[in-house]
Amino acid sequence: MTKGDQPIDINKTCLQLCHKYLAGIWSQLTVDDIRITRITGGITNQIYLCQIIDTNNNLGGVGRKEPTEVIIRLNGYKYDFKNFDPKNPRFNDGIIVSLISESGLGPQLYGLDPSGQLLQYIKHRRFERQDLEDSKLMDNLAKSLAKLHSLKAPIARNEDWITVYFTAIAEQMDNNWKESQKLLYVKHDCKALLDFDLKSELQWIVSYIGKHFSDIPLVLSHNDFRNQNFFIIENNEVILNDFDFTSYGSRGFDFGSFFAALITANDLSEDFPFESIIKSFINCYTNECKQLFGDKYSLKPYNSAENMINEIKFFVLINQMFAICFFLFEIKNVPMDEKTCHKLVIALAAVMLAVVSADMMRKSIVFDPKTPKVFYCPQEKPIDMSKMIVKAIPLDKLCEYGPNDLPKKAKSDCYNDIDESEYACAEKQRIEMRINPPNDTETTTTMIPTPDAPKHIKTEHIKHVNNKKSTKPKQNKKL
Repeated sequence: MTKGDQPIDINKTCLQLCHKYLAGIWSQLTVDDIRITRITGGITNQIYLCQIIDTNNNLGGVGRKEPTEVIIRLNGYKYDFKNFDPKNPRFNDGIIVSLISESGLGPQLYGLDPSGQLLQYIKHRRFERQDLEDSKLMDNLAKSLAKLHSLKAPIARNEDWITVYFTAIAEQMDNNWKESQKLLYVKHDCKALLDFDLKSELQWIVSYIGKHFSDIPLVLSHNDFRNQNFFIIENNEVILNDFDFTSYGSRGFDFGSFFAALITANDLSEDFPFESIIKSFINCYTNECKQLFGDKYSLKPYNSAENMINEIKFFVLINQMFAICFFLFEIKNVPMDEKTCHKLVIALAAVMLAVVSADMMRKSIVFDPKTPKVFYCPQEKPIDMSKMIVKAIPLDKLCEYGPNDLPKKAKSDCYNDIDESEYACAEKQRIEMRINPPNDTETTTTMIPTPDAPKHIKTEHIKHVNNKKSTKPKQNKKL
């Protein structure tokens, strides 16, 4: 059942489900006693609000406990993301939705039918981008996610599904597919994507996950943890929703899903967006996990704040890549026209490239010891580090005005003012130290650490600066 195909007899269908699973007043109602409103279509599932029109009647007797309005969720096609049994993809649904209902993390389950689910209707609002600034709401969201990840479900614990899925997609990218994609990119004037080897990127991602995240235990992952899939109710409480794709998987995919859905290309002009928000979110998530698992949780290196922040940034990219693969390879099952799907693919690819480009820009200052009086930097936006065109600039022009302090009317010497960034100023000090290395009695702690330097180096630098300030002799004022 797809998004646009609403059954003609939807009122009768919903009433039959209510008769089947709800007691009391519902067993006596007719089609004329209920109101059916379509809430949303999703991509495949259909969701309806079923309400009793006259809630003041005496059907069912005084003191009845049955709800007067329920959500009816009718199943549609379920995509094969390699985390379910393809012969019975809905097998896990009943287990998961029952577990979530019992935990209180999601809506109460009234009925589980082969055709769908009957769920509690909860008045709510959706999470919006501006809610990122609401610390109480973000804390509640982090706690809810931690509790979800702590649940134990009697379902298969296979290897991380996202690596299996990416591997399967990469195997489909033969020469014929690549040629068809090139035609698509040319048609939509996507010059940057012509040199973008999607298959190699997928293979690199799978390898990177294996090297850097394989030690992290699999958790019960929502796998579609976007702002539209949880409800905000009174007192900023959070109710999780839509567990179609919940399975054991990487916690990072949930982190990445949430932040990726709220990032736009405009956020990626300089540093990674939401840095301080991510830190607070991780801090609250970790504290909740300590309550659930004990203090031993924080002893694992992969649970440190620094590692988890890097994990989130990486999985933001993973989510963009997943979305690209979804629209490229599941298009035959998506109820959208071809033009809309292609636009979405291109938009997602642009966001992903913007993230990569932002990282390139921070690290595109080049120094060659053979030419110590100059440094090199790009004059145009770089697409690939191996094909970046740079220009020689006098070394004294690097960090000429100080980190991120370029005067309004001044013009920098490199693309996007990268030569006046915090990274550039730290790079200049490293270059100068390389040209004139200190002797044994000198210290190197005066060097400005780069933004991506380890935490202990940044801490040592701050200590050195503070000590220098405290020991600096005071000058006598001139009379």
